[in-house]
Amino acid sequence: MEWTGLASERNFLDKAGKTEMNRPGTSPTSGESSGADLTVSIALLTFNGYAFLEEQLNSIAEQTRPPDEVVIGDDGSSDGTMELIMAFADRAPFEVKVLADGTNHGLLANAERCLKCCRGDIILLCDQDDVWRPGKVARFLEEFSRSDASLVFSDARLVDRDLHPVGKTLWQVEDFCRSEQMEMHQGGAIDVLLRHNVVQSASLGIRRSLVDLVCPIPTGLSHRIWVHDGWIAFIAAAVGRLQAIPDSLIDYRQHGSNLVAHYSGSSGLRKDLGILLANVTKRCRGGYPTAEFRDGLRARTAQLDLVAGRIADVATGPRSGDGPDLALSKVEAAAAHYRRRADMPLDLNGRARKILSEWSHGQYRQHSSGWRSMARDLIQC
Repeated sequence: MEWTGLASERNFLDKAGKTEMNRPGTSPTSGESSGADLTVSIALLTFNGYAFLEEQLNSIAEQTRPPDEVVIGDDGSSDGTMELIMAFADRAPFEVKVLADGTNHGLLANAERCLKCCRGDIILLCDQDDVWRPGKVARFLEEFSRSDASLVFSDARLVDRDLHPVGKTLWQVEDFCRSEQMEMHQGGAIDVLLRHNVVQSASLGIRRSLVDLVCPIPTGLSHRIWVHDGWIAFIAAAVGRLQAIPDSLIDYRQHGSNLVAHYSGSSGLRKDLGILLANVTKRCRGGYPTAEFRDGLRARTAQLDLVAGRIADVATGPRSGDGPDLALSKVEAAAAHYRRRADMPLDLNGRARKILSEWSHGQYRQHSSGWRSMARDLIQC
């Protein structure tokens, strides 16, 4: 089923037509028009989100700058989610398009069909269980209108299931520090992303012209590494620039059922040492074999290979240039680094020599988490 609430269909088409006439070009790294003329779509993915969805929908309706349309892709919910969605579509003062056929397409396929249905110049991705600050849409449009960024993303305040702050932001937990923010601002987004994914779907926006480059989204992406958000971020960084907003524009809810959990009570060095100790303990008890650790490295290698393949397509296409070529070389080098890590000798002496070689050539610093990754390779967990 595809159902559309037509509350503001005419306004959207009028505004979209005006934007099309004013658009100076079609590059994903060029601003489509001024902030006042930009149209914005929200792509909301839902699946059995009844418990928290209404608060998210209300926060969208209360934006100081309302969206021009909301595209909701429901992935076969059976808990009352669809009833909330239809009620919202009836009362919303903007167009709401609902994509729902009762089928579970999977997260990645659902994200792709939502992106393809969005018509706004700017597309803001949205999770079902968070709450947006009232000025989020306006702030994102401001950033897109005054920069050539292909992707914009913000920080987020971490909250518990009842929206009580836990005392950390998303960037703090992800160790997305000021030096990396500056590195990204100066054009080093690929380098940051190769070390760790700092772009989450709940807090990112892209130009519509990027959709043709990121789709189709590979179905083999693993949430253990990153899913559609990491994929979109890599492709956006290859063809343009990423802009980070250092303000928490959403409340990012942690409730125990998140696809990816971001808060465990600690961050930074303390968090890394805690994870390392837990893995060592698990392995000593026979619960974390070397094969599982190496499978994780191979999974990351496979995803980087997918990214490299898509960037190679972009580099030889009509949008080719120095940017995609440079990004491709960096991603291929990172994939080779993870492949070597996955194939290190099982004996300690042989493995230590390989580790020292990777370290001396700067591979751990450039492509993974520095000494943390080196330590994990040494003890294989």
